[in-house]
Amino acid sequence: YVKEDFEELLQSNEKNKNFIKPSVNQLCINPLYLQSDLFDYYQKKHDVIVQAYKPLERADDTLLKNEKILKISGKYNISAAQVCLKWGFQHNLVELVKTNTPKRMTENINSLFLKDFSKEEMEYLDSITTSENIENWTKRYIKRKTGL
Repeated sequence: YVKEDFEELLQSNEKNKNFIKPSVNQLCINPLYLQSDLFDYYQKKHDVIVQAYKPLERADDTLLKNEKILKISGKYNISAAQVCLKWGFQHNLVELVKTNTPKRMTENINSLFLKDFSKEEMEYLDSITTSENIENWTKRYIKRKTGL
């Protein structure tokens, strides 16, 4: 749910005694689509866990070949995917990662145990998100939601 959908869900069930508020919400979040306002809205205001689907953007080059990600990747001698996953872990995200490759599975798990990025490195990675990226994501979401 985006914020508006979640609020509609809460309002439409305000008087429903059997309603159970969702405890987890899946959002498309990765360094291309950082939406801090949604983190705060769900995690702090509603105590809802944010689960990131497509944290590697389906291994898309736009994300995994991004110059900022590659710079951090080279600095620590880790893969671009590990940079993205560690970034998500440090943002307290539950990340859904899909792979059929045992080597990548191990690499993804090992991302949990990497040294944390510094505050400056996290801000550097956060800066990958642009208003254009968010606008494109929003258009895709509305198209998928409405079928238009």
